[in-house]
Amino acid sequence: IVTDVDGTLMDSKHQLPAANKEALRRCLAAGVPVVLATGKHRGPWVSSLISQVFGEASGRDAGALQPLSDWTLNAPGVFVQGLLVCNAAGQVVFRNTLPDDVVRLCLDVASRRGWTVLAYTDGDRVLSNRADPQTERLRPLQEPAVEVAAIGGAAV
Repeated sequence: IVTDVDGTLMDSKHQLPAANKEALRRCLAAGVPVVLATGKHRGPWVSSLISQVFGEASGRDAGALQPLSDWTLNAPGVFVQGLLVCNAAGQVVFRNTLPDDVVRLCLDVASRRGWTVLAYTDGDRVLSNRADPQTERLRPLQEPAVEVAAIGGAAV
């Protein structure tokens, strides 16, 4: 099974509805691979999802239901619109980052136009050239906290 996260697996409050939780537990107990595929970066939302799925398991299922990593349920994960892929053990097996010259060009254009830049890095970080109301919009999505920092070649 491959599933999106926001508005599909989890609701608008980033909670796992009871029916989805039960379906996930049944799939995991049966050994059905469940791939998380999302535009989101790996961040606090993954821990929240894992605790909602595995944290309340009890009885016979408690021993059988364990996540394979901090970033996956029991199968690979696809993040940042497919730019970052990890195996079932949570190790990055594919990443597609922007070349440094493209990053510099984007930063130059943004600087001249007064735009805010968000850079999703290959190190599970989100960097920005400044904090503003736009960067705060990521907070409720449980993405990694936006850091105001120099943006270089590590942008995804």
